Amino acid sequence: MKTEQVQINLWTPHPNQLKLLKDQSRFKVIVCGRRFGKTTYAVNTLIKQALLTPDGLFWYVAPTYKQAKNIAWTMLQRSLRQLPEELVHKVNESELFVEIGNGSRIAIKGADNADSLRGTGIHGVVMDEYQDTKPSVFDEVIRPMLTDYKGWGIFIGTPKGFNHFYDLFTTLAPKRNWSTYRFTSFDNPLIDPKELEEARKTTPENKFAQEYLADFRKQEGLVYKEFDREKHVYKEAKINSAETILGVDFGFTNPAAILTILKDKDRHYWVSGEYYKTGRTTAQIIEYCQSQKPTLVYPDPAEPDRILEMENAGLNCREVIKDVATGIDRLHELFKAGRVHIHESCTNLIWELETYAYPDTRNINPNALNRNLKEDPIKENDHAVDALRYALYMQEPVDEPSTYKQPAFEQDSLYFNAA
Repeated sequence: MKTEQVQINLWTPHPNQLKLLKDQSRFKVIVCGRRFGKTTYAVNTLIKQALLTPDGLFWYVAPTYKQAKNIAWTMLQRSLRQLPEELVHKVNESELFVEIGNGSRIAIKGADNADSLRGTGIHGVVMDEYQDTKPSVFDEVIRPMLTDYKGWGIFIGTPKGFNHFYDLFTTLAPKRNWSTYRFTSFDNPLIDPKELEEARKTTPENKFAQEYLADFRKQEGLVYKEFDREKHVYKEAKINSAETILGVDFGFTNPAAILTILKDKDRHYWVSGEYYKTGRTTAQIIEYCQSQKPTLVYPDPAEPDRILEMENAGLNCREVIKDVATGIDRLHELFKAGRVHIHESCTNLIWELETYAYPDTRNINPNALNRNLKEDPIKENDHAVDALRYALYMQEPVDEPSTYKQPAFEQDSLYFNAA
């Protein structure tokens, strides 16, 4: 009996999306402006590859699980409605995956709990909003999972300073089996150019260049603007170490961040290693700290019970003053003086230094602002930088009160007769 082939029209890409579809490179790095249509391209690519690969496993990964669900899940379901019903075997709303009739699965994942991603091999992955994803998630977790099937990867995002996404775009790619693309918002013919020009009028120049023109610029509002990879990151160094100190930021759902810092005799600080893991118990944190053989440990003071356990385990824990603003100011001075050096392997600390930022106050009512408004950094991407601040602020505390005493001078006196 002759089997009749049926053509399935998945979607209609615009010309620049079609360029991406025709590219057969194993890895693609796509830098694009807002509303280019990157997620539409990503979701439909996953569907097509799942249809072509029996029993395949494909992932869509965003920086957080919530983002992944909000960005891609609805779009994935909408796109699947274009398929004949018999090709969609199962839709799991609670675990965010779909199964295709040929046994393939497309799963929606978040990178905020990287250890939960570890598992069997996958055939392909889309890393969306990659500029906001810790680089270690792909390097340490997902890349090894592509090995079994020689799987492919697509990295999509919008510039956010000169961070790891910039490095990927300019340095790691293009190479063999890699290709790079940069598209502006104007490269989507479905967007009215007049709308983009209106946005240009009301958006600061650097912000428009970054968000709409996909141009890499120094991110605005960074807390540690002085940090410079060329100046502060090292590969090899001969360190005349005087003592080993640890900065510890506790975590479980969020990562526990521990920095090993060597202080030399010239009072330079060399961050030689980092521990950055989720789901770690206090006992596991203590075991790692002990392995570093520290002289001093500066833990987050918000968790006194865990500090007590560390002290009972023989760790020399010292007091930490959690004055965020003053601590940041002291780190500013150390970076400016070139006294902080970070090993290139500390990728999470470097990533946080390049993304830790103050909130955008442009949308706040100007009448509500005053010169004494306290501006705290956004509480995200701050685990390793907090650990750094705990240790170095307490090593370099605020200046001690002056011990200067005014000398005594001879008094200019006169005498008078009291009544």
